[in-house]
Amino acid sequence: MAKKTVLYALVVGQVFLWTGTAFISVLYRLLTFYDPAQVTLLTEVLYYVAQAVGIGAFALLLRRRSAAVEGRRFAVASLVLTFAFTVAALLLSNGILVMLSGLAMNLCIGLLSGVYLTRLSSHIPMKCRGRVFGMSYAIGSIGTWLISLPFGGALLQGNWSLVTFFVLATMSVVMVRFIEPISPEAELESSSVLLDKKFILLALSVPLLCSVVNGLGYFFSCADISTVYDPVFTRIFYAVGLIIAGVVSDRNRRYGAVCCIVALIFPFVSLALKDEVGAAAVMSTFSYIFYGFFSVYRIVLFADIAAKCAQLLPMAVFGLLAGRLGDGLGTLGGVYLEGNQTALTCINAGIFVLCCLMFFALYYRLYMPALPEQENMEVLLSTYEARFGFTAQQCRIFRLVVKGCSNVEIAAELFLTESTVKFHMKNILKRTGCTNRTELISDFKSVRS
Repeated sequence: MAKKTVLYALVVGQVFLWTGTAFISVLYRLLTFYDPAQVTLLTEVLYYVAQAVGIGAFALLLRRRSAAVEGRRFAVASLVLTFAFTVAALLLSNGILVMLSGLAMNLCIGLLSGVYLTRLSSHIPMKCRGRVFGMSYAIGSIGTWLISLPFGGALLQGNWSLVTFFVLATMSVVMVRFIEPISPEAELESSSVLLDKKFILLALSVPLLCSVVNGLGYFFSCADISTVYDPVFTRIFYAVGLIIAGVVSDRNRRYGAVCCIVALIFPFVSLALKDEVGAAAVMSTFSYIFYGFFSVYRIVLFADIAAKCAQLLPMAVFGLLAGRLGDGLGTLGGVYLEGNQTALTCINAGIFVLCCLMFFALYYRLYMPALPEQENMEVLLSTYEARFGFTAQQCRIFRLVVKGCSNVEIAAELFLTESTVKFHMKNILKRTGCTNRTELISDFKSVRS
């Protein structure tokens, strides 16, 4: 990768390091006021929705008031606000105020996500996007794990965490100057994908449903996981998965997409082990490797779409937005269906089937090569002829009619009499239910379109 892409990965990785660590510190802080089930709802549902709102707000600002968010000042302001709300969440002694401060912190994290995701589309080449994103998030994940090691995790809890976040946030403010402003015009890339509303909805549904399936299958309340392993430890597995997924995705987008859908098998393995807390916890830890494919796929999917032109750049954030909503919905479903294994499995299976249908429809639109015009026309002609059971001679006459030939010209081309051509035309019109050749051609064109 070029120096520019490596620098970008380091900057984003450093931001993700302290915001991800702050998320965990606020989680620990909430556990002093609320029971584990409530904390699960707050952090993995309400806070994820807050991030989605922040991401959506950034996209809206970029679309309507791009000058306000294109430069570095917006990134710095978002960093400062995120730090301020983090400090408030860690210092306040009222549970509701801590919860609200954490909510505001996650809203700002959503804004920061918009800052780096738009740059991923506009400044990073397509061949490097998966690795850059995977590397940056891996840096953050491993860094969080390393910070949790000294002094028995004291750097994530208590007064020491404030010093940690002050240092990391200051570093982010200094390093953000290396992030270039959003280009007025994103780099144009050739594309055969028709970006209509149906396509956008289809593309949004896939990361949303993938995240719901993943959330339902890997749902564990804080009470379960805290008795078996430290949640921070899973970050190192997540980092490994992110790097692998980034490399695979950049080598071939199809491989990354297929690995994402194949990884949906593992949530069902997790559900099967749900009653065995130890085995389930191990599976939950191991699952973070495969979760990397979800994270990378949903980002590069929309990063590639957004890079087509400047007007589409706000869409760079849609993958993470859909993913965060799906994460929240999956966790919410897990909370309310916990204890009803049959209902949880059946609902997740239904969503899985729907997800697969949406995925392969999207896969076909994105990755299946379009036939050349000549080959495509041949397929359409053959399909239309087979539909009405044309004879060989009728097929030859029909194709000349489609080209606009008259009866006289068709007779000369096929060495037939004009009366013979009229006879076959009469049968063709009868088979297709058309009254004349103009209606016949119009009917074929409607099928073609």
